[in-house]
Amino acid sequence: MAKQKLKLGEHEHIVAVAAEPASGPGWANTPLWVFVHDGNGTLRRECLQPEEQSVTLRVLYTTAAAVHLTLVREVEALTTRKPKRKELRNVVRP
Repeated sequence: MAKQKLKLGEHEHIVAVAAEPASGPGWANTPLWVFVHDGNGTLRRECLQPEEQSVTLRVLYTTAAAVHLTLVREVEALTTRKPKRKELRNVVRP
């Protein structure tokens, strides 16, 4: 059984959990990002490392990561970005 790391306040509740794998040359990590709402409009983010995750969370991780990455890609496809400040300097104004 995983050690209980995450502590919730009296009025806090978990609103989302995201499996977002990360890797680089010679390393990889499979953290779970937990988003907690405090009831007053404030969100905080906690990280559960693999050794802090239950067996069930580790089993579901691959599927959750695939869903998360697909959701992010699809939302990004619907998103427009403001141009950077530097790009605005080159805009010709009438």
